[in-house]
Amino acid sequence: MNFKIFNIPVTVKWSFWILSLLIGSNFARQTNGRTALPILASFVGILFVSILIHELGHALWARWYGMTPSIEIHLFGGTARYTGTKQLTHGQNLMISLAGPVSNILLAGLSFIFILFLAYLNVGVNDKILSMIVFINLFLGIFNLLPIYPMDGGYALNAGLKKWKGPTGAKLSYQISFIMALAFASLSFYTGNSIMALMLGYFAFLSYKMIKSPESTLHFH
Repeated sequence: MNFKIFNIPVTVKWSFWILSLLIGSNFARQTNGRTALPILASFVGILFVSILIHELGHALWARWYGMTPSIEIHLFGGTARYTGTKQLTHGQNLMISLAGPVSNILLAGLSFIFILFLAYLNVGVNDKILSMIVFINLFLGIFNLLPIYPMDGGYALNAGLKKWKGPTGAKLSYQISFIMALAFASLSFYTGNSIMALMLGYFAFLSYKMIKSPESTLHFH
C-alpha cells in the first residue's frame, strides 16, 4: 500500500496489518469478552492513523530542516527516514526525535479535552472510540520516549549525550538503551505480554550491535 500525504511518500507493509489485528483482537476480547468486529476495526484504524500522525511529526520537522522525508509503516510501528545534503546538528536531531511522541501526546490531550467538552454539553458520544484515541496516542507518546534504541527516546538520548559528551556519548546512549530494553523485556515477559517482550528483546539486540559501532549515522526515527 503506497500513497502520499503532504507530498511525503508513505509505504504500508503487510506486517503492520497482521500485528495490529493480533493486538486489536486481544484488546477487543479484554474490552468486550470476545473479539467484537466493530471494536477490532476501530482499534486497527485508530492505531494506523495514530502511527501515521507520529511519523508525520518526524517527517514534517525533518523537512523544515531542509531534508527529504519518507514514511514506512511496518511490524514495529513506523519509520520516518530522511535524506539530504546538509549535516543536521545534534539539537536538530533531538527536535526531530521528539516531534513524533509530542504529536501523539498532543492528540491524546486534545481528544481528552474534547471528551470533557462533550460531557459538559451533555452530548451523547461513543466513549469507547474516543477513549481508544486517548489511550493509543498516550501509550505511543510515552512508550516512544523510553531511552531505548531505535525508539525516539533512544535517538533523543543519543543526540543529547553526543552534544554533551562528544563521541563517547553515542556509546553511552546505546549502553543505557541495552540495559533499559532488557529490563522492560523481562518485565513484559513476567507480566505475560509476549509480543512486547519479543520486540524489546530485539531492541536490546540492536542496542548491543550499536555499542560495537556507536558512530553509525542516525537518519531515521
